[in-house]
Amino acid sequence: MNTNKEIRPLCISFWTPPLIRPQAILMQKMIPEWCRQGVEPVIVTYDICGQWDIDIPIYHIPPYAGPPRRFAWNPFAGSWYEFKYYREMCERLIPIIHRHNINVIYSFANPTSSNLLGVALKQKTGAPLVAHFSDPWFDNPLKERSWLSSFKIRLLEWYVIKHSDLVTTVDEAMKEHIKKKYPFEWQKKIRVVNHCYDPKLYPTKTLSSDGRPYIISHIGAFYKKRMPHALFRSLVMLRNHRPDIAERLCIRLIGGNADYTRVTSDTLDKLVRSYNLQRMVELLPTVEYQESLCLMTNSDALLVIDPEFRYYIASKVIDYAGSRRPIIAITQHDSSTALFVKQLGYQTFTHTQTEELAGYLTDLIEGKISFEPRTEFLSQYSVTSTTSRLFELFKEAMQGHATLS
Repeated sequence: MNTNKEIRPLCISFWTPPLIRPQAILMQKMIPEWCRQGVEPVIVTYDICGQWDIDIPIYHIPPYAGPPRRFAWNPFAGSWYEFKYYREMCERLIPIIHRHNINVIYSFANPTSSNLLGVALKQKTGAPLVAHFSDPWFDNPLKERSWLSSFKIRLLEWYVIKHSDLVTTVDEAMKEHIKKKYPFEWQKKIRVVNHCYDPKLYPTKTLSSDGRPYIISHIGAFYKKRMPHALFRSLVMLRNHRPDIAERLCIRLIGGNADYTRVTSDTLDKLVRSYNLQRMVELLPTVEYQESLCLMTNSDALLVIDPEFRYYIASKVIDYAGSRRPIIAITQHDSSTALFVKQLGYQTFTHTQTEELAGYLTDLIEGKISFEPRTEFLSQYSVTSTTSRLFELFKEAMQGHATLS
């Protein structure tokens, strides 16, 4: 008997396919697995995402556009118009909740405004809310805010944690980071549901490595606080000390530019030229998710570059792991990414270990290092496992008791 049939969720995810953003890619992996495990969600997303070709109910709403221009200077007016927006969206979505007999709401951030809408709908309908944080909110290192904006977001985070039945995040370090800010009773709500990969999506055939350079790929956008300077310094060292190895290496930065990060193709091109690495570094445009998996499996190794922040792990790192290719991580030594990569059996470097990284790249290209990924550890990140875990939390929220785990 499939006990998941009792779950009838409203999933609020403002970024969905065919849009190419990390949040949309997560949805592309997660929602088909929900259906395979017997749960058909109702999706609420932004109307700017386009039409997702999937056989489930999808409802579109407009993004919050901000206050009228004449009130843009006034933060209090901005808060009023934001409140008005959530009230209007609630009025639009409440009939949908009743029509589909929804019995649990799942708000999936980023953006974290999905959690605010989730709280509003819970208060209007009484349906339990599971709120997800894929990144830190108040103390996100990639966001630059004024003191007033930070104060407001601190209050909003408090508001979401207080009113959610359960809160999910992506790893133990982030869970502990969030917990320490709140009372013990609220801490009991916070659980971990890992980022995931779907082994069924990876190509079974890979290109031959004969006659081509050693390819290391970085897939994903850069931010002003997450740029490839440490990598480029290591490549300069490698070129100066082992030009024969440098000639055999190709670094591919795929989709490094993105409107939402304000890092342009021109910015990256100038950076490559400033280090005189045009012969070694190749800039490629953003690709569809399925194509990114092909690029992963046809690389010799994969690169992740983190901001210098401990409580952070990008979903693409889990996709990297699913490709079974070696991962090189430039991150803090005690970060969530570092812990994950080391447990897989791969190597990490801090942003200052440029000489060590250059030496490691030399050994890698010369074939002095072999890898055997730890498949038992990796299996807990499969979309089948993470979906089962999430459904158990849905059931717990529906039963009205959140116990510490």
